[in-house]
Amino acid sequence: MSKTLRRAALLVLMTMLVCAVAWASGDIDWDTPAAGQNLSGNAAVEMLKDYIRRVNETLISSGAGKIDPCYELYPTFASLGLNGAEFAQHAEITVNMNATGITSLVLRMDNLTNFALIGGALVQQTSPNSITLDEAVSAVQAYVRKVQESNGNGVIESFEEQPILSQGTQTRLYGAYYPNQYHDNANWMQLTIIFPQPGSVDGGLLLNNDAGPTATPDPDGDEISGYFPFDGFQDSHLEVFVTPTPEPDSAAMEP
Repeated sequence: MSKTLRRAALLVLMTMLVCAVAWASGDIDWDTPAAGQNLSGNAAVEMLKDYIRRVNETLISSGAGKIDPCYELYPTFASLGLNGAEFAQHAEITVNMNATGITSLVLRMDNLTNFALIGGALVQQTSPNSITLDEAVSAVQAYVRKVQESNGNGVIESFEEQPILSQGTQTRLYGAYYPNQYHDNANWMQLTIIFPQPGSVDGGLLLNNDAGPTATPDPDGDEISGYFPFDGFQDSHLEVFVTPTPEPDSAAMEP
């Protein structure tokens, strides 16, 4: 073999080795165009990078692949895929951020395989000192089991938990399942993760069925669907429904 061929073969081997090492690590390529915005030193983006690196370390060690690549990256939004997919066709992770950090994340997959493990890794790293991986995977698996039990009865039923987007001191989860979507009739499993407020001291995981604030009468006597003086998320909030005023000449205005 000539020296030129040996050098070429060595270069190819080194390139493959570098790629293999990069894939085996939790780091990914964040060099994604972001509408010309300078994201260097952005606190939320740096927090996202560290978070995804830690999640990837868990996924790689568990044999569940890797979050990679990053499709879009902006100061308040990011979109990522799994296992080097060129497009977010079968799985997508979208992240919402504000000036101080990550506020929420949505995982969508059209295959239940590894959904609980991937979702669990994402959940666990929101508060790694207080949420174990087993606890997080079990919480996500409950949504997968709900879908599997429905499908086992021969009826594919959709469900959707409406997320409360305000952040509290604990990580919160909301599940959804959308069967027969789009032109390919894919069945999409979705997990929404509400991150704890930055600086929260290891509040752990608050399951949706644990939150369950009880509606109490509004002290002002207004017509409401629920008044929650303290809902466990450091907030009080009022859920209101409004009945439209009938037109003057409508039957509803007649005595």
